[in-house]
Amino acid sequence: MRADIVLEGVGRRIIVDTKFYRDALVGRFAATKVRSERLYQLLAYLRNDAANHDGMAAEGILLYPAVANHLDDDFTLEGHSVRVATVDLDQPWAAIAGRLLSLLAHTSGEELTKIESYPLRSHHSQLR
Repeated sequence: MRADIVLEGVGRRIIVDTKFYRDALVGRFAATKVRSERLYQLLAYLRNDAANHDGMAAEGILLYPAVANHLDDDFTLEGHSVRVATVDLDQPWAAIAGRLLSLLAHTSGEELTKIESYPLRSHHSQLR
């Protein structure tokens, strides 16, 4: 199990898990919530990362494309700074890049020095 993207800087690691769902939020009546299974998955990445990096608490970002809702919320989960956000992909690339950079700058001013990304797993059988 690997996160989609791991960003690393001096004293700072950010684990980014990307999801693409039409309905990123669930809810009843006026209350909406992030799907708990997505947060549990991100938390598993954060816990495993801490175990492999001398207990250093990484930050986590759960990132969705903006479909019907725009979302930008941050909180602490078991000592990890977590952000759940959307990015509108129906805009010029420069605006998309600016949004992604703003998500990183929000949590800390540390410069990132390493980026790991893993290829998306293809699920062709599910697309047919």
